[in-house]
Amino acid sequence: PVFTPMPNLSPPPPALADGLTALLDTLSLRGVALYRARVRAPWAIGFDATTGNGGVCEATANAVFHMVLNGAPCVLRREGCDPVTLCPGDFALLTRSHDHEVASDNRVAATPLASALARGNITADGWLEFGTGGAVTE
Repeated sequence: PVFTPMPNLSPPPPALADGLTALLDTLSLRGVALYRARVRAPWAIGFDATTGNGGVCEATANAVFHMVLNGAPCVLRREGCDPVTLCPGDFALLTRSHDHEVASDNRVAATPLASALARGNITADGWLEFGTGGAVTE
C-alpha cells in the first residue's frame, strides 16, 4: 500500500470532514493506494476490477474512490452505466471494485493506470502529471 500526504490542501469543511470520517469508520479497510493526478485534457485513465488500481498492486480492492480537487470537470465511466460528471469538490465512491475509467470526456480511450504512471511524469511532491496541453483537472 502507498500513502502520499496531500500538501497545500485546505481542510474540508467540518460537516464534510465529520461525514467522511463517519463513512470511512464503517468500512473495513486493510490498506490504501492513493494516487494524486494533475491531468491535462484530453486524457482517460482505466482502473481494473481485480485490483481496483489498474494492475499496479497485487491486492484486491474492496472499494475505490475518486475525488476531484480542482480544475475542469471529468467523467466517471463504467460499462453498462450512464457516465457520471464529477466537478471540483465531488467525491465518488464505488463500494465494490469494478472496471471503470475516469476521463476528461467520453470520446477519449482509456490508458490503464500502470501505463499512465509509466508514461506520465511524477513531480517532486508526488503528483502524476499526464495528458496533453488542455484543461487541467486535479
